[in-house]
Amino acid sequence: MIKFLSTIILCFLNYGFCTNHEQGLLITFAGISGSGKSTLARELAHMCNAKIFLEPEENEWPEHVRNKHPYSDFTAYSCVRGFRVDALLNAWKLRKNGELVITDSCYDKITSYYLGKPGMDWLISRDDPYFACVEMLTKIDTANLPDPDCIIFINISFEDWMRMLIKRGRIRDSIEGFRENYEKYSSYIREAVAMFCKDRNIKLVVFSTEFGDPKTQAARLLKQLEHEKIIMNESREETMQTQIYDLLSKIDPIDEKEEEHIAFAKKWVLSGKELFRKFKPDVPDIHLVAYCLLIDFEKNKILLGAHKDAGLWLPPGGHCDYNELPLKTAERELMEEMGVTAEFYSSMPFFLSVTKTSGPNDRGHTDVGFWYISCGDSTQKIDYDRVEFNELKWFSFNEVPLEMTDHRMESFLKKLKNINK
Repeated sequence: MIKFLSTIILCFLNYGFCTNHEQGLLITFAGISGSGKSTLARELAHMCNAKIFLEPEENEWPEHVRNKHPYSDFTAYSCVRGFRVDALLNAWKLRKNGELVITDSCYDKITSYYLGKPGMDWLISRDDPYFACVEMLTKIDTANLPDPDCIIFINISFEDWMRMLIKRGRIRDSIEGFRENYEKYSSYIREAVAMFCKDRNIKLVVFSTEFGDPKTQAARLLKQLEHEKIIMNESREETMQTQIYDLLSKIDPIDEKEEEHIAFAKKWVLSGKELFRKFKPDVPDIHLVAYCLLIDFEKNKILLGAHKDAGLWLPPGGHCDYNELPLKTAERELMEEMGVTAEFYSSMPFFLSVTKTSGPNDRGHTDVGFWYISCGDSTQKIDYDRVEFNELKWFSFNEVPLEMTDHRMESFLKKLKNINK
């Protein structure tokens, strides 16, 4: 074994690794197995036109790796390590030539930090006769394999992780102790990556992923990398899904119901489904709407209209046109229905609601509604749309007829009152 390891060390020393090149950029991913690293790496590389190196899928592994036998842990580790190291070395060559390169794993750089810890026997047990060999090899890898310029650590909840595992269906995901030690496993990797990046002065990016459309997740990640000035790509346009998701993330819920609605909306956006209504009244059955609530803050009043079709006191609002951001919808609807130019309290949505509705020719649909605030004057004369509303009225916050308005108006008003506290 000593001769075997000595040969490996000589190979590394002869290769001439250097971690201080100013040319190119090498980005690698880290996180627990099954967190979606390969999928995200592939989508990210496509979006920023980077070279990509991926660990082979389980069905591409040699049969002797997939079969379970007394020394399968060492066999699997050493074999799959060969794939990963080859990818990393090739990626490093391109990086030295000025390329933007992405690999889906820096596994061999960080394994030495957590190998043999409690709960990690599913990887290789300390009782395995080859454990000492693997332990020494991981330390050599940490010290000698080329360092990336940036590591993206993938955070994932247990629930979403389980969905990922079910979707990919790997045989080795059923190894005893693997799923049961999620908390320890994820904690070990998180701590290992943080310590490694600190020790080697490597940029660390923490990205929280969710089970859903991988293109939307990758677009969010790319935006984060651009924000942290790791990847500069000013010509890229954000996807609408990314922009809507970001708006949802900036809403601070007032109660459990709004928190529930935000979670529902995020999951819907991540599903990759169409966001905008294509055909009236219910295609697709979930779509975006926006409201613009005119508020007189000096007199604590809100303007509502007696809506003819709904039979309720409602704010101006409507469906988002195709590829129209909710803020633009709110501005447009306020002008169309009230003839008022919006003076937004904030460009960010103040409130979110999810409303199931139906009508005479409607099979039933769900409105995901962004609520914006425009500063108003209750003494101002308003020439409203009389086709849409029977009348307008300025209500004091405490006098709004809650039984005759939007089902989430009470929570909105509660949140509104907190502004001046």
